[in-house]
Amino acid sequence: MSNYHSSFPRLSRLTLGTQGLGCSFDSTKESVALARAAMESGLAFHISHMYNHGQALNVLKCAFREDRSHITPVIGKVYCYNALQIRLDVEEMLERLHIEQLTIGQLATNDHRKREIVDDILSQGPMFEMLCTLSEQGLVAHWTFEIFQKFSHHAFPAVQNDLFGSAAFYYNVLERETDAATWGLIEQKSLPVIALRGLSGGLVEPSNEHLAGKPGKPAEMVDRRKELAALFEQAGCSSWSEFSIRFLCSIPQIQSIVIGTSKQSRLTENIGLVENAGPLDPGIAEEIKRRQNAWADARTFDPDSPYV
Repeated sequence: MSNYHSSFPRLSRLTLGTQGLGCSFDSTKESVALARAAMESGLAFHISHMYNHGQALNVLKCAFREDRSHITPVIGKVYCYNALQIRLDVEEMLERLHIEQLTIGQLATNDHRKREIVDDILSQGPMFEMLCTLSEQGLVAHWTFEIFQKFSHHAFPAVQNDLFGSAAFYYNVLERETDAATWGLIEQKSLPVIALRGLSGGLVEPSNEHLAGKPGKPAEMVDRRKELAALFEQAGCSSWSEFSIRFLCSIPQIQSIVIGTSKQSRLTENIGLVENAGPLDPGIAEEIKRRQNAWADARTFDPDSPYV
């Protein structure tokens, strides 16, 4: 019988998120240099053909073309609206980057009211068959499932029925995009996790507080950071970035932490933080997880909105 399951691939502890690459045409040269530096450090990349209207993919294409000997694993965001779209997204990233395989295909959608792929896989429908085909053709080594709390009612059965070999969601010291029940099941099953937005889009740092409330920068993250201030002091970390990374390093399921940046100095700093980070004191880590459960329980959603 067809199958799309595989073991979790080997990834760098830090993965470079590429939303900051090519954010303006004037910065293309600098963005390519940043990607090259990440390659030379052995970092994986997290990419979507939609980031910066495709310019992030162009930047990575240039970096890969300049140094084929240092091409590193790629996590590609694949939009699972239907079987054809899954194939088209995979083929576009492979063709643009001139690589033979996505290390990980991250199954995602922009409309968080819908999660047809769970029912499709359970019934072994056309999307299920496409995942199997792309795996058997060697075009995608591993499939991961993107979770947002808004559709935890779909994510929970996906985890419960072992539909995917891993999960990917926003996860840092200030946010965890799974409800308590789904997270508890992930922990129980020891499901590998890719932690997206490992620094909450920069909002873990007090110096970025002025960004709160802008698109993708929820204002409540500032309140959460203040709520964790005493735990931060107890941990003895030199920065909130270190605090978030050490927290994620305390979670055994975390396989790679995705952090984006457009600055070489910040990339170097993040590499150093991840390479040298040890876990937090278990009591501090457990208290953070307890508060994240409470934050998740308190959230409400507009059922008619396609967004998180």
